[in-house]
Amino acid sequence: MRLTTHYQGSSIKDMLTQSQWTSVRNYEDIDLDGTFKEFGRDCDMDDLWFFSPDGVYTQEEGLILCDTSVSPLLIKAGWTLQENDQFLVLDFELDEIKFYIQSINEDKLIIKKVDIEHPDVYTHKIILHR
Repeated sequence: MRLTTHYQGSSIKDMLTQSQWTSVRNYEDIDLDGTFKEFGRDCDMDDLWFFSPDGVYTQEEGLILCDTSVSPLLIKAGWTLQENDQFLVLDFELDEIKFYIQSINEDKLIIKKVDIEHPDVYTHKIILHR
């Protein structure tokens, strides 16, 4: 695995934290065979992700709400970079989610969710833009 980055003088942490990201595409590998297929609802495609420099991650629904009968969803967790900044870890109260950072630049972030039982297998791929 090799992280692809395109930046000049900025660290991965700097790129993650400089402004919010918008989730635009979600993919899932149902059979865990390396073939990803797009999934998700349109209302998830404008969710906002923010990584603050103090290690707090927040995700909130964008303008298109999935359920207009309840308050917009707001998710919070801690976040860290691990293994020479190759992995992004979201630390929720009862769970941890680890993502391999496939690619990052000023405008685009591609992350793959690591399968807990099989660390070399990725179950989801998420593409975020600014």
